[in-house]
Amino acid sequence: YKISSTASAVNEGSKVSFSIATTNVDAGTSISYSISGISNDDLVGGSTDGSVTVDSKGKATVTLTLAADKVTEGIEIVDQIVAGDKIEKVILL
Repeated sequence: YKISSTASAVNEGSKVSFSIATTNVDAGTSISYSISGISNDDLVGGSTDGSVTVDSKGKATVTLTLAADKVTEGIEIVDQIVAGDKIEKVILL
């Protein structure tokens, strides 16, 4: 898999998306993901674990809305993990 994010750093209250490009993966295939570095409380209506479906172009997208919880937590690193491999990092400010 090749993964990219829409930003290298985001503020709380913002959205960030991870695009997953696949090769030789059938459309409709489900890809499980797990995100470390944050908890479900850091997300609006989301979860740090889930799955996405590969489309007909071999791509899938995970979009996270980060909670503006006004809790001073310092800098957090979001590690996107796909199929057990850490692929992309985003800094949550």
